[in-house]
Amino acid sequence: MIPYLTLFLVVLCLTFFAECFRKKQKKLSYFFAFLSIIILTLFATFRAYSVGTDINVYGLKIFNSALSFSNFQNFFSTVQNEHLYYVINYIISHIFGDFRFYLFFYHLFISIIVYKIAYKSEENLINYILVFLLLVFNSTFNILRQSIAIFIILYSYHFLKEKNYLKYIIAVLIAQLFHSSAIMCLSFILIVFVSKSKYKYLYTILFALGMVFAMSSIDSISTTFNFNSFVSDKYMRYIISDKSNFNAKIFFVKMLMCFLTLFFSKFSNDEKYKELTLFPIIDLVLYSSSNWIVYGYRMSYYTLPFYILLIPKISSSLKNKESKFIYNFCIIGLMICYWVVRYYIYKYDGTMPFLFYWE
Repeated sequence: MIPYLTLFLVVLCLTFFAECFRKKQKKLSYFFAFLSIIILTLFATFRAYSVGTDINVYGLKIFNSALSFSNFQNFFSTVQNEHLYYVINYIISHIFGDFRFYLFFYHLFISIIVYKIAYKSEENLINYILVFLLLVFNSTFNILRQSIAIFIILYSYHFLKEKNYLKYIIAVLIAQLFHSSAIMCLSFILIVFVSKSKYKYLYTILFALGMVFAMSSIDSISTTFNFNSFVSDKYMRYIISDKSNFNAKIFFVKMLMCFLTLFFSKFSNDEKYKELTLFPIIDLVLYSSSNWIVYGYRMSYYTLPFYILLIPKISSSLKNKESKFIYNFCIIGLMICYWVVRYYIYKYDGTMPFLFYWE
């Protein structure tokens, strides 16, 4: 735990300085943000390969397989789906020959995306980075393919805000070239329309239940509409398996975060982020469904990161100082609880204990 806490403290301090110089000295602000990005990236790059479950499940195997092919066409002919992930592995493996370079560029990409999202906003940079560190950072050590898709989707959310649906669709299609499940994020377009209804919370629950039904019926849907090119046999077996990833304690913390966010959003007159308040509801439904549909757990990986966008906006929109303090105190406490329960106690994503490669 100590390495993570030390990292979080250093990154938040650097982000604090980046925020201090953000308006008057932008170059200095970017310098501190750059230092933070590099530290996050190097910390993750030089971890032991035992940190992060999927490194040894498929990460190293795919990289070494790509390295073993001298001809790109021969390698590409073995790929069934998620083509862009394999292509990038091939390129990096043949240029650098070491999996750590893949980890470097992978974590660099994610860190840059998070800071770009933060800088595009008007809210305090620290709020965005804190949410990322406590809710999502550890998971990126594990889900190597899906994490890329997740942050492409998250960054592309502004296309939905701008009603540029074509660009969002293109972003989702690119994301599914890294992880097949990203194709279901096309359904997020409906959230924009649902958020305008006075029955938006009811419709959001029905929408999330629809996603659960789609996942439970994926086998027949794939056969009927010939989606086999999007969903491999491996994923099909995973989706329809009866293994449960549900954890009652994690669900309880998620539920409190959701209710707290919805409650305090009522005190804001800012309508610009209101549709974001629907994602915690979707996240809660998807995660609860993992008690009987294993892929509900994996799909909730897409909805949880929307807290990175939502929490800073609620905090900044609360004009009453007392309300703002209560919300910040409670939501940070819940996020710390989430990190401790998920990553430290139950060791999800295989990131505990943290070890550097030389240890």
